[in-house]
Amino acid sequence: ADERGLTGMRRDPLLALARLERQALDHRRGVLVAAQGELDRLEGAVARHHAAWSEAMTLAATAEAELDLWGALSRGTRQVHDRFEAARAAQAVELGKAQAEVHASVTELKRLEVLAGRRAVRREAEAAAAARRLLDELTTLRHGRR
Repeated sequence: ADERGLTGMRRDPLLALARLERQALDHRRGVLVAAQGELDRLEGAVARHHAAWSEAMTLAATAEAELDLWGALSRGTRQVHDRFEAARAAQAVELGKAQAEVHASVTELKRLEVLAGRRAVRREAEAAAAARRLLDELTTLRHGRR
């Protein structure tokens, strides 16, 4: 593309919208990465608390003398596990929302880029047609003088 074509494209409002959408997409991707990281962290915590709860349940079942102690410990561990599981489920919903927003942003960006591309092609065709008309007029004038 020549300099004039690039300058004309920079002034295209569709390209400005595409640039803004690209910035929004970058932000949404950051949110998505953070949401996935938080989900991974919560899944790790759920797994750790589940293992601790399983161990406490096993000890409660095998240690008759400390049954009250291990039973209370297993209930407390289960409550912590359940809180983390609820947080994990809520984070999974947030991750789904972030994924949907990234998808919508990618779709909108592609739509704007296609529209801007079509507009640029149309403008180039119009400029070429105008140049041909001008050449035709000049040729007609030149041949008319002879």
